Amino acid sequence: MQLEDRSKYRNYLRTPVETVLNIGWLSSEQDYSKGQVDSAIIEKFAQILVQDGAIDVHVNWERSFDKCALSGKENVFASHGGRRVWLGGSEVWLPAASGSEYFASPSLVYHYMKNHQYLPPREFLDAIEAFDLTGTYNAQKTYLQLIKGHF
Repeated sequence: MQLEDRSKYRNYLRTPVETVLNIGWLSSEQDYSKGQVDSAIIEKFAQILVQDGAIDVHVNWERSFDKCALSGKENVFASHGGRRVWLGGSEVWLPAASGSEYFASPSLVYHYMKNHQYLPPREFLDAIEAFDLTGTYNAQKTYLQLIKGHF
C-alpha cells in the first residue's frame, strides 16, 4: 500500500487525522524519493526503534510481520546496542520536531532508508534528530488519543 508522503493519516479510520502525516508507505510498483540519508540519522533511528520501557514508538502491533514491499525480503530487523526489533509488524509514530504534528510510518521505513535509498521528507529526518532518548514517549497512548472521533 503506497501512500503519498505528508498525506493525512487515516489507516482504517473513517476520517483523516489532521495532525498525523504519512511517511514511507512505499510500494514496488511506484517511484519514491531516493537519496542518501546520513548514517548518524540511520543509527539514531535504530536506537529509537529498539527502545523499550519509557520509550515506545510502535503502534498497532500485528501478530505477523510483513515482507519488505520493495524487495520481498522477510525477517527484517533493526538493531542497536545488542538489542533488535523485528520490522514489518507495526507502525512507528514519531512527534515532529516542531511539536505540532506526528509522523506515521510502517516500521519498515527504517529498512527502506537504510537498504533501498528511500529519502523521506526533511521534516521526518528532523523528527529523528530531535527525538529525546532520555525522556518518555508512548506512541500507542498518543495514537489512541488522536484517533478518537475518527471512526
